Amino acid sequence: SHLSVGKISILVGIHEIFLLVFDFPSGVISDFVGRKKTASISLIFYGIGLILLTYSTSFIMLILVFILLAFANAMFSGSPQAWFYDMLIKEDRLKDRDKILPRIGGVVKVMSLFSSLSAVALMALDVRLPLLIGGIAVIIAGITFLIFFEDNRGNIENRKFFEVFTKFSKEFLTDRRMRGMIAFEIFDYTAFSLFIFVWQLFLLNRFHMTEKMISILFVCFTLTMAVGSFLTSFFLKYMNGFTLSVIGKIGIIITFIIECLADNIWLVLVGYILFEFFFSVSSASTGLWKNDYISSNNRASFYSGISSVKSLLFVLLTFCLGEIIGKLGYEIVWGLAAIIEFLSVVLMIRFIRKFGDQKETSCVEE
Repeated sequence: SHLSVGKISILVGIHEIFLLVFDFPSGVISDFVGRKKTASISLIFYGIGLILLTYSTSFIMLILVFILLAFANAMFSGSPQAWFYDMLIKEDRLKDRDKILPRIGGVVKVMSLFSSLSAVALMALDVRLPLLIGGIAVIIAGITFLIFFEDNRGNIENRKFFEVFTKFSKEFLTDRRMRGMIAFEIFDYTAFSLFIFVWQLFLLNRFHMTEKMISILFVCFTLTMAVGSFLTSFFLKYMNGFTLSVIGKIGIIITFIIECLADNIWLVLVGYILFEFFFSVSSASTGLWKNDYISSNNRASFYSGISSVKSLLFVLLTFCLGEIIGKLGYEIVWGLAAIIEFLSVVLMIRFIRKFGDQKETSCVEE
């Protein structure tokens, strides 16, 4: 559509704002009407959005499509994770989660790499083909999921939706376990966001790396994260999920320190690859034991609540990070990220010491 940078920024801003608006209630809807149903419908809407995006000819149409995509993204957040985890509980397979969930994460990352490479090849034929084929594929996936898989949801006790929404909102803000998890999640996501915002700028401005080389790095990052997910299953044979989470986070802190002190591009790249590996291990292992402290009744609601907090952080960081980098410089930002991640580790250890014995009844004993 030959959009200007200003209009693209407006579209991205609209998407993030509406994602923030839709995110929090989406998980409650999922727990209320069914996780499979919600995830399936959101996939169908997302596919429709991609197809409409292919044929959008006006800026107003693009705005409406981006709102639809934000709605679909929000409705999807938390639903499949909550559905799959509670299906493991129902099928009495929760003891196998250390093997299953990290490997699924690894497969998803490999598939995302394959999709990205396929999109590049399709764009050589027609720039609209990736969106069109992707939209059709997502719609088919949504319909398949809706028809052929069993659903589950939270125990709503015949209450009305707004009663359920009000109850969860109160619990999300007042429950001490939830507040504890939100605390270390916020610091962890802030440190991660600093990396996401800064790594490309650091390479472009400090080392004058070409965009082609940065594209190659994306591929390396995805492969590294896939390896990290697969190896998480192996590591969990010898230690519990919490210990592995701490090791992963310590690894992340070390990589930030490397970036802070690095004076050549090879050391920077080694730090980047190590970050992706440790982040993948930490995320996969934390996602396992964290579920022990989330009720099946509002599992999707919690995921979406956390996602809404992260969306708010992302919007705030988008507005202020440029000013921070300009005034403090890259080294200070890397050092700040290390400190923030260290605080995340402290808060996570504090959470386990305080609530370690307050697990839900459906959980895996270490």
